[in-house]
Amino acid sequence: MFGRHFFSRKGVPIERTTEKNQLARRVALLGPPPEALLADSGPRVLEFFNEYGSAKGDVPNETLELVLASSLEHAKKAMTVQELETFLAFLRRTLTEENKASASELLKDPWIAD
Repeated sequence: MFGRHFFSRKGVPIERTTEKNQLARRVALLGPPPEALLADSGPRVLEFFNEYGSAKGDVPNETLELVLASSLEHAKKAMTVQELETFLAFLRRTLTEENKASASELLKDPWIAD
């Protein structure tokens, strides 16, 4: 966000960049993938998720809200609580499978339209 890669590997220790850890970070930030997706993924899915659907790997203690707050602070930008909530809802509609919106739907999103 704000001039930085959302899931960058640059400058991160090699053990934190493994596919398992990158996936665990995505799950921590965006939530778990839909159960149907995991069920249809075949046996290799057990390398990355346990039988309960939780990601394996080093799960970071961060949320999308914390990443956004850090990015805003780094960019020396401020948002109201309402702006933050609207922007986070927009991000989730662009990044998560269950709520993914089409481009035309995103153009009507309150973050863009207002």
